[in-house]
Amino acid sequence: MESRKVQKVGYSTMTVSLPSEWVKQNNIKLGDLIFLMPERDGTLKILPSEIAQKEEAEEYIINADACDEKGMLERIIVGSYILGRDVIRVTSSSRIRKAHVDEIRRIVRKLIGLGILEETPNNILLQCSVDPAKFKLNMLIRRLSLIASTIFSEAMQAFLEKNYSLANEAISRPPQFYELFEATKF
Repeated sequence: MESRKVQKVGYSTMTVSLPSEWVKQNNIKLGDLIFLMPERDGTLKILPSEIAQKEEAEEYIINADACDEKGMLERIIVGSYILGRDVIRVTSSSRIRKAHVDEIRRIVRKLIGLGILEETPNNILLQCSVDPAKFKLNMLIRRLSLIASTIFSEAMQAFLEKNYSLANEAISRPPQFYELFEATKF
């Protein structure tokens, strides 16, 4: 791990230099675009443009709010899986409805290699684990941490609000937590 000093350039701009070895490995030239991706844990991921575009293209996003017919979300996930999409993100503008969460969990159990890697109240990330090379250990540990913190915050919120349905949702999350934990045992 290298350390770099943050320097001020101009009135309000802060800069950090890039390691020359990384620049050479990624064939970065003056004027090239790089992408900065803030992570949930506060870290910042730096990606060369071709890797950033590849990462974005690999993730297929499904809006759960638009799936108002029973079974529609399940059919979209199955179709995405059949088309070979390895990363599927189900999102909602507010909270993903319990019926949708149940649909997702039901279909994940039926499709080989598909698992829930990340689950928050308004976002569920599914990934096909048929190719274990796509699973990086630090990513799995970060996702374990996120699922654990979601379970904890929902349990606390349910306790404070005496919300039994939210408590039941928090209780139903651990199977995905344990499945992801098992994936980290190489």
